[in-house]
Amino acid sequence: MTRVPDGSASSRDPAASVNAVTSVNAVTSANAAAARVAHRGLRSGLALRASIAAAGGAVLIAAGILLARAGIVAHTFPPFVAGQTHTTITFYSGPLLTAAIGIGAVAGLLLVAAVTDLWRRRLIGPDLERCHPGLGQ
Repeated sequence: MTRVPDGSASSRDPAASVNAVTSVNAVTSANAAAARVAHRGLRSGLALRASIAAAGGAVLIAAGILLARAGIVAHTFPPFVAGQTHTTITFYSGPLLTAAIGIGAVAGLLLVAAVTDLWRRRLIGPDLERCHPGLGQ
């Protein structure tokens, strides 16, 4: 409510100012409800994204281990030196080992993304009142 310099009430209608305050409170209440819904959606989205990244990382780790095992093969041949029963020669496949290293790197990035999402979910808290600062708020 505005005041006239002499201290008397302004020409505004008091009922109009009460209606204005009520409409501001309604907008604030609607914004708070929307913020709570967005907060729940953000927490759910972070949990979903973290679980997908962790599952993808686990699958890629398993694939990398299989590729690494396929990339290192021991072949057994008849003995070249007298007194031995056999000769073992290890064969290393460069493309398979390179693929295993690449898949391992991507799996590591996915696991880092999963941990980061879980950390962010923990920081924003279960409700808006207990949010921790530091996430761009």
